[in-house]
Amino acid sequence: MAYISIAISLLIAAILIFTILMVYKPGKGEDAGVGGSPIDRASKVQCLAQKRRLEIAIQSYLMENGRFPSSLSELKEFSSEEFYCPVTGAPYQYNSQTGKVFCPDHH
Repeated sequence: MAYISIAISLLIAAILIFTILMVYKPGKGEDAGVGGSPIDRASKVQCLAQKRRLEIAIQSYLMENGRFPSSLSELKEFSSEEFYCPVTGAPYQYNSQTGKVFCPDHH
C-alpha cells in the first residue's frame, strides 16, 4: 500500500513539473521568434488587442462611410496615443486600401 501512495505522489510531481516547464517553454510557429517568456507573450497579446480594437473601429467607419478612413486620425473615438504600440511605443502602420493595422515590432 505504501508503494502505491509513493507512486501516485511521484506521478503528481511529474505532472506538475511537466506543466510548469510547458508554461515557460517558447511558443511555436509565429510566436517562436518573439521569445518564450510569459511577459513577452503578454506584451504581444497587449499589442494585438490594441490593433484589433483599431481594426474593429475601422470596420465600423467603413460601414458608416462606405470607405476606409484615409488615416487613423479619422477615428475620432481614439486618442492619438492609441495609434502607437502600448508595449514599444512604435507607431502603428495603417493601410488605407485594406483597413489593416500593423505593428512594426509585433507584426
